[in-house]
Amino acid sequence: FDEARELAAGFPAVSLESVPELRDAEGFDPARPSLLRVAEAGTPWQRENPVLSGDAQIIVVGHPLCHFSRDATLAIEADPMLADLFAAHSLWIGPADRHVYRDEYLQWRADHPRLPIAPILSRASWPMIDTSSTPRFYFLRGGVVQSEVVGWPPEGNRDAVIAGLKKIGLAD
Repeated sequence: FDEARELAAGFPAVSLESVPELRDAEGFDPARPSLLRVAEAGTPWQRENPVLSGDAQIIVVGHPLCHFSRDATLAIEADPMLADLFAAHSLWIGPADRHVYRDEYLQWRADHPRLPIAPILSRASWPMIDTSSTPRFYFLRGGVVQSEVVGWPPEGNRDAVIAGLKKIGLAD
């Protein structure tokens, strides 16, 4: 980010996407999985290490511009059981990208406050997660991936998601 900011400053006549200022959360460790907490323009973004629970956890890879991610989110929010489970046990991350998409992440957070997406800093910091397509659902127990569901077809993927929840003890 610092190098991108320097490059933009060196070429003021070129219209380049603004690069946010970053701050590290207290105790931030770049060797651990990390993400960015997106903030309004002019406000520093925060680099932080999310809490990866030792218990049952769902990690969802989504993107605010992916209509499959939007479809999955709307279906989850409309399902009372899934809405509560995902609100309590999921972490939504966005793939590392060449663009910032600040406005899109902020709009997502406003539209889906119980299921916000935070972009990751690099793929390398998430070796257990493939961020190449969205949405992707990872069901973890003790920090270990037990199952994965990829995609959200027009008919949804509720049964596969329920099966993943069962594998980690979050559904009967």
